[in-house]
Amino acid sequence: SATQTTSAPAPHPSRDTVPAPSPPLAPCTPEAAAPTLAPPATPPPVRELVPGMSLGPYKLLRKEPDTRWGPCFAAVHASLDRSVLLVTLPARKQGTDALRAEFLAEASAKALAQHPTLLTVYEAGELDGHLFYAIEHLETDTLRLQLEGAASLPFSTLQLVAWTVAEGLQYFQQARLPHRPLTIEDILLGPGTAPRLQNLAVPSGSVAASKQSDTDDIATLGNTLHRLLSPDAPRGFRELLERATPSHARCIRSWEEFIKQLADLAPDEQGSSPVKSVTTFKPSDFEVDFEPERPSRLGFYGLAVVVLVVMAFAVVWHLRRPQPPVPVQAEIPAGEYLVGASRKVTLRAFSIDSTEISNWQYAQFVNWLRLHPKEAGRYDHPDQPAHQNHIPEGWAQLFPEKIRPDPQSANPNWELPVTKVSWWDAFAFANWTGRALPTEEEWEAAGRGTRGFLFPWGDEPDLERAHVKRNTETPGATNGPVAVQLLKDASAFGVLGLCGNVSEWTATRPDGKTAVAKGNHYDSPLLSLDARATISTETHSPRLGFRTVLRKPNP
Repeated sequence: SATQTTSAPAPHPSRDTVPAPSPPLAPCTPEAAAPTLAPPATPPPVRELVPGMSLGPYKLLRKEPDTRWGPCFAAVHASLDRSVLLVTLPARKQGTDALRAEFLAEASAKALAQHPTLLTVYEAGELDGHLFYAIEHLETDTLRLQLEGAASLPFSTLQLVAWTVAEGLQYFQQARLPHRPLTIEDILLGPGTAPRLQNLAVPSGSVAASKQSDTDDIATLGNTLHRLLSPDAPRGFRELLERATPSHARCIRSWEEFIKQLADLAPDEQGSSPVKSVTTFKPSDFEVDFEPERPSRLGFYGLAVVVLVVMAFAVVWHLRRPQPPVPVQAEIPAGEYLVGASRKVTLRAFSIDSTEISNWQYAQFVNWLRLHPKEAGRYDHPDQPAHQNHIPEGWAQLFPEKIRPDPQSANPNWELPVTKVSWWDAFAFANWTGRALPTEEEWEAAGRGTRGFLFPWGDEPDLERAHVKRNTETPGATNGPVAVQLLKDASAFGVLGLCGNVSEWTATRPDGKTAVAKGNHYDSPLLSLDARATISTETHSPRLGFRTVLRKPNP
């Protein structure tokens, strides 16, 4: 029961006491009349995302290039141990409900696209004030990096890339899902992994979807793979890629036709791709139907005989065809190397030309260009300006025997380093040989070694070892470059010419119009190997040459 509380009766004013007079009232002011309110609660500030912190169940590992929405991070789902890419729309950018809806619509469109070739969206939502979606993340390179590395790829790899992209984009067509146009960066290819495709899905009605064209996407794929073809790639596959060009008389205009032509390649052009049948979708639910054809035993043996004959022919052709002229290379082991004043980088194993590319070696490329004018552009960089022809200025005057150059001739210029070549020329030559230009980091590693010397031989300058401009204390004429084999500045790995003779192009491009050149030349003072110059890719200098590298696959 409730407890009652009683109190003494109040005194009657007229009978018991006379109340004391009340004190005078203070004048009423607005401040006094206003009610006393607690200050409004301030919401805690939204944290800026940085690597090392957590966003819900996701541990942010490192920053990736921003998207149009905002910061992007490589992350791992802690409880599932699953690598993801977190695409975020931070709170400071969530200005309108329309922007939030647009972000979630993109996440929903990508989550709806489900195909083995596409990266998968796992979830989307809001955590700590940040909208996000988590998409599958692979530690692989894009096909653009392969192009910039100027290395040809095996036919079997290119064929598998063709299957992957064609089936992924045909899926969008059959499932009636809008997607943005294909770019080179959307094709993912890493050592030991199957090719994959970025998730290109976009919401219906978006601007990106209105620009999508199968013909343009087919042209992007065909042009990219054509640039990565090795010289001995099958003719049928080469013709298929050429037909991907919109200007071709028999241009391929649909993914259905592209896949059919790919499947109809001759048996000797099928490569080692495991894909034989085309993935099809039921109109009702788009279930995948894998039903590879089963050849008869007689057909199997006939196919085996054809394959053996073609393999024998390929071996004979490989032995007889002229090999690209390239210098002997020095092996550079994987490890950590010092670059610049204090930057340390980890490089995978590669090999680098032990000498600069000579005029004799470059002459083989010039003559190949003359004999194959229709294929002259297949080894060019995708960003190359149209006016490049890869023939150095004054070449015909320097080498009058240019049609059939004789390395045993008396022309003393054959063994000099090739010069007056632009960055585009050097890239095309390296690509033609199946190699690449070295990056700035690879170039320094080859010269400075594992101990990070300032010069190939150590930390002390020595003008007697480098073919550079002499000063007053050390007289000596340097009227131009010398034969690439006569230099004395060998590094710990046995690489010559990194500290003199001619400066050299590298693959490092700070932007689309400039590239980094490394090393001294015959008319420069002796500078340490960490010196660098950024110059126009159009430069044709008598003091500038190059060498190539061959990168080892990741273990």
